[in-house]
Amino acid sequence: MLLLSASISYENVPFNISVKMRPSIDFGNGFSYSGIITPTDKIEMFIMNEWYTVDINMFTVDEEVFDSISGLVKKGCIFKMKAGNNEVGRGRVIDFLYIQ
Repeated sequence: MLLLSASISYENVPFNISVKMRPSIDFGNGFSYSGIITPTDKIEMFIMNEWYTVDINMFTVDEEVFDSISGLVKKGCIFKMKAGNNEVGRGRVIDFLYIQ
């Protein structure tokens, strides 16, 4: 499991986003990974083009997957958030931890 602390911003979306939305995360290798995004502040909605500090629990990232993306996941790296094939936002990794 990969745990991220990140700052994120939803963009390219014409409405505010529920904190329950689960976009996929793309670190730039063309593959998307599922994760649960939890804001550090108690909010109900993400407002478009605002930056938020969040924790992302990527429980689907196992050892094999982490080995393939470990060169991409670094403090300060930028990632895309997607809903289907549409990019809905971006983020920057503050810190991360991989747990086997």
